[in-house]
Amino acid sequence: MGNAIPPRLLFDPGHLLSFGFGSGLIPVAPGTFGTLIAVPIYLLLAQFGLLWYLVFTAGGFIAGIWLCGR
Repeated sequence: MGNAIPPRLLFDPGHLLSFGFGSGLIPVAPGTFGTLIAVPIYLLLAQFGLLWYLVFTAGGFIAGIWLCGR
């Protein structure tokens, strides 16, 4: 944990999204905190139909590829 990422990276929107709105920077159980970010997003999308869920998932997949390439 000696390679701490400077908080100033979160001012860049691409980094903010890549780190799950900062949840990926939490030193203890970052995956658990990432899930806490994902659950409200899922609950919001669950109100819409399957088509919109798939559209959002495909868009997130494409955005994730783009963010990883940055």
